[in-house]
Amino acid sequence: MSSPWWRTNFLQAPGLSRLERIVPRTFRLAALEGATAAARRDHDELVAPRSYHLFRLPSAVEHRLRAAAEWAAEKDATLLSIPATTEEILEALSHGGAPSSGTNNPGARRIAKVEELFSAGILPAVSAAYVHAARASYRTQPYFEA
Repeated sequence: MSSPWWRTNFLQAPGLSRLERIVPRTFRLAALEGATAAARRDHDELVAPRSYHLFRLPSAVEHRLRAAAEWAAEKDATLLSIPATTEEILEALSHGGAPSSGTNNPGARRIAKVEELFSAGILPAVSAAYVHAARASYRTQPYFEA
């Protein structure tokens, strides 16, 4: 992945440096929030209307995911570390994920219905779609039907 997927440089060295001067204690969180907002906008423009995606989920689903992440982090503190390089991020997303299939293509891609989000294999399929796209240098927007 040679350039950012979304129109932002928050997570690149110049963006991090700029944010560190403005908000030194919370610059990493600010960078993540900025990049997330850019990703949300990108996905909103490209996925089917009335659909959900990783960066915009129903409130109840977001709360459930947050609770699961907090529970997992209590069990394994290493889950709180943020990978430093693109390859480390891709490796973390690949860990335990579904193998990438030949059905991965650029653009918006329906994964499942939003109520199936917590079914076995759904989150690994989302991870696999992003990993495959990053390694093949194209953008993808996996989404869930309402």
